[in-house]
Parts: sequence; C-alpha cells; structure tokens
Amino acid sequence: MSGLVYIARSDSRRLQELLKEKGIPFFVQDGPYQPRQMENAVVLVPGKLPVTKETLDMTPRLQAVSKYGVGLDRIDVDACTRRQILVCNAPTVNNISVAEHAVALLLAVAKCVGYHDRRMNRTPPMWRMPSGPQGVEITGKTVSVIGLGRIGRIFAQLAHGLGMRVVGFDPYVDAASLPAYITVENSLEAAMAAGDFVSIHVAGTEKTRGMIGEKEIARMKETAYLINTTRGFVVDESALARALNEKKIAGAAVDVIEKEPVTENCPLLGRENVIITPHCGANTVDAHRRSEEAMAENIFRVLSGSRPETAINGPF
Repeated sequence: MSGLVYIARSDSRRLQELLKEKGIPFFVQDGPYQPRQMENAVVLVPGKLPVTKETLDMTPRLQAVSKYGVGLDRIDVDACTRRQILVCNAPTVNNISVAEHAVALLLAVAKCVGYHDRRMNRTPPMWRMPSGPQGVEITGKTVSVIGLGRIGRIFAQLAHGLGMRVVGFDPYVDAASLPAYITVENSLEAAMAAGDFVSIHVAGTEKTRGMIGEKEIARMKETAYLINTTRGFVVDESALARALNEKKIAGAAVDVIEKEPVTENCPLLGRENVIITPHCGANTVDAHRRSEEAMAENIFRVLSGSRPETAINGPF
C-alpha cells in the first residue's frame, strides 16, 4: 500500500527515524490537520488531536489510526469502524510510568511535598514551620487499588514493595489470578472504606464516568487520601471538592481532572492538601520510546497488509 503517514506531533523523532529506515513517506506537524496532506494519508497518528467524523471526511484514503498510549476517548471509534478504518493503540507502553507516577503522587501527598515546595519557592523562602501540616508514614498502611488491570497490578506490586498492605477491587478480574499479597474485596464500597489511601486504576470509559462519586467518597476514612491517574471524569470532581471542604477525607493527589486543560475554575486548585499534575504520568523518556516503536510496528503492519496486534476494531 502506498501513501502518506500523517503524524500530528513533532516530538516523534524515534518514529520518524524508523519510518525513514523503511523508506516510508510521512508528514509531521503539530496543530490543526492540514487538508492537502490529509487527502493523501493512509495512516494517521493523531497525537493529542481528536479524530472525529469531520476528521475522517478529510482523509478519503485512510486505512488506519494509530494512537499513542491506550486511551481512545478522543477517537470516534464507531465512525472509523463504519468506514472500515482500523484503530490501533499501544496498550502496554505507559503502564510502568503511570503506575510509578501514582506511587509518586501517593508519597507526595502523604509527606506534604507540594505544601512545603510551594513555601520554599516563595521570596523569601519559608523554612520549617511548626504550625504547618504533618505528613504520614505509608509503611504498614493500607492502600485500596480500584481496578486491577495492568497498571493497577504494577502499582500494587510497588506499594507492596514499600511495605503497604494492598486491598483490591475489580469485578472483571479472577481473584485466583492475583498475587497473594492482594486482598480482594467483594464490593467497591468495602474497598473504598478499607484504604488509608485509595488509588483509582479503572479504564476511562462511559461505564466508569462518575464511578467515584459522593456515596463512594463518603465510605472513605477521614484520614484517607484519594489518588487518581486514570481519567478525570471517573471521579466526580465536585463531590471530591465538597469532601475536602468538609474535611471528610485528608487529601487527594491527581494527574487528571474532569476538564483538561485545567482552568482557574477547577475546584481542586489552590488547596494545601491536594497535589495536581498535568496528565503527565506517561510522560517519561522510556514510555515515549516504547510508544514510538509501537506506532512504527502498527504502521509497518498496516502498510504490508497485515492486521496490527493492537487493533481494537475489525477485521474488515
């Protein structure tokens, strides 16, 4: 199959190198899709741009969309399927990076890292303050892992290695397949209640939208912390803000929010007991390299007439 690979992100040097080695023509540009190049595209790597019906109208020759990472919430998979366009992702490349980021958030909120960092970066710096918040130890504490897929299991392993007791909940996972150090709860409510920390690792889908709401947060201990590195819409942000206002939980640390990019109206901003990072859990050198190599493999398969192993629709 001849045609152009359209790459909508410029930080794709490894992918570009791999395509050059195979003599595959490609076009790279951040920002809005370019109509002339889109007309000739047979594979689209959308980066962070959405793929909608209108996008597909620009690409009469398109055979496949190859997505960095695992999330497909910006891609209209149904529209692609109706046009017999394969949609592929890279479901394992970010797992370690995101799981480690969740651990980093857990440690940061437990040790009040954000609070003290903000004060040290003032002018003049504010050194130790006896009246400031105290951190908590994590050794011997219980962490509830909601969602025991690939990332949830890696996170559980890391937490266990840090001396934490691990409780898990996932109705789609066979408990017998899990390591012995994970104690499985039979309900979401029980898992929410058990943790000194609750870390969310479910897939971000319409089924999980608002999964962690007022009722679920109310099950948490007043001394517990909520960690979210999946999708912002999985947690009801307003309910979380109310729980923080009313001191029903001790704090939260999130890499994702309901409406991204963040605006000044986000109810989680400006809180001493909340840490927010800008959906950067997968933004590591290692994960990016694996993503680009996975993208290249998907592209090679499509152009050779083979089905990518990570295609989530078809075959056609």
